[in-house]
Amino acid sequence: QQQTTTEKQEGDTSFIYKSMTSFKPSIRRKGYGILATMYQNPQNTLDHDKTDKLLLQSLSSEKEATSVPGLLEALLSYLSFLDKDVRKDTVHRYSKALNKLLKRACYGASTSQWAPMLLPIVASSDDVHVQASFLSSAWEGSKDALSTNDRFEICFALVETASFLLKREHDDAAQPDVEHAKGIAQII
Repeated sequence: QQQTTTEKQEGDTSFIYKSMTSFKPSIRRKGYGILATMYQNPQNTLDHDKTDKLLLQSLSSEKEATSVPGLLEALLSYLSFLDKDVRKDTVHRYSKALNKLLKRACYGASTSQWAPMLLPIVASSDDVHVQASFLSSAWEGSKDALSTNDRFEICFALVETASFLLKREHDDAAQPDVEHAKGIAQII
């Protein structure tokens, strides 16, 4: 029987979704990398609802240190693909899983690989409470970092992110929210 174009497209990409749920970390890493690459193309053929569910599941369950940076890269590619309003909602829905990951310092993942992603993840939300929760969780996670250098990298990413948020708020608002600024400064 002849497959429809939609069926072919789904069949062509199903291996990505299967790899994201593999028991083998090396296969999951490859799947995250392919997903990140695919979402850099605006005409990708992926099932966005399925991607959304699997990314949330992966954020909640991924504990392999070597896989976390690839997962976060896939998340950022996916978020950048979404419309602004959908992105805000998605970040809000993912916030619990992301906070858990950050509180655990990304399970020992190399901070040089994941800490620079803190800024774009936090900046993808306009919700002050979600932003503050990400910053607080990363700060809490810095206490569990494997080395002094890792703590330094997390703190550097926190300062960079908080500075960006304060600058963005100042630039966007005719009257900046002083309480929000105090909250961010308190976390630092």
